[in-house]
Amino acid sequence: MKAVRCEGVVKQFKEVMALKSMTMEIEEGEIYGLIGRNGAGKTTILRIIAGTAFATEGSVEIFEKPQRDVKRIGCFIDGLGLYPSLSGKKNMLLFAELMGSNAKEVHRLLELVGLGDAMNRKVSGYSLGMKQRLGLAIALLGDPSLIVLDEPFNGLDPLGVRLMSDLIVKLNKEEGKTFIISSHMLGELSKIATHYGFIDQGELKDEFPRESKQAEELEEYFLEKVGYEYA
Repeated sequence: MKAVRCEGVVKQFKEVMALKSMTMEIEEGEIYGLIGRNGAGKTTILRIIAGTAFATEGSVEIFEKPQRDVKRIGCFIDGLGLYPSLSGKKNMLLFAELMGSNAKEVHRLLELVGLGDAMNRKVSGYSLGMKQRLGLAIALLGDPSLIVLDEPFNGLDPLGVRLMSDLIVKLNKEEGKTFIISSHMLGELSKIATHYGFIDQGELKDEFPRESKQAEELEEYFLEKVGYEYA
């Protein structure tokens, strides 16, 4: 089954064309790594897939249903509207109420992302990496089938990066969750993604699987595509 199907998606902000007839498909069960330079359109297409933004033209299907009719998506994009004066647990409970989850699920997810010991601390005292993990926990509320993450490794130390990567792989393998992830940490992305898409100037320029030569030399592939020349 197709977890995501984007057909001819266009997004225009006044005079700026952020996406130009973007067409892509992601199979259920994939970890899809979306790569591209800053301003290429990665966050824009992720927001449209997640339903936090709307396309100017084109269509999006999630698990072969119109995107607006599906409630199987969890996301962490552009940060979240966290309340810094509240604890991580209280922030989670606010989102849980919207998602129809309960306190037991909140506690389980906070433990899962490694925030069990910090759940009662105010978010204002969280590091960026802790906020990233809190964002992932919130994205997992409601047991979504598709999880959309924008730069999930940002702000994490090496241990935090490894924990986040291991958790994504665990959820993918053991629970069958589909992920679409954008990241500039190509080395880490190359360890976990099953498929890749390269986006540039609002268009999907290339796609390839983990077993391909492009994936084996992901950083070199990226630098070549963006026109970087070694000194």
